Amino acid sequence: MCARWFQYGERGYTEHMEYQLWDVESGNQVASFDSESGGLDAVNRLLGSHGREYVECLALARVAKRGTTSTIAAGADLVARAAEAKRRQPVA
Repeated sequence: MCARWFQYGERGYTEHMEYQLWDVESGNQVASFDSESGGLDAVNRLLGSHGREYVECLALARVAKRGTTSTIAAGADLVARAAEAKRRQPVA
């Protein structure tokens, strides 16, 4: 049962996290992901389809199963973080 809610990390068991993309102007959740990289990939796709102005109205947050939420990046910082993640991806 614990394995369902927790995953083993370098420091031992850590609580499972969900990553959520939010529109900060409307207060609506746009999407959710199992990993930060999944969220950043989505941000990069949104940059291509909707442009920087749209993405700068978004925030990426980390949500623990117990409900604790923390913002990873928002606005221009989110754009920069997504661009950095894209640069780090291996070329296929």
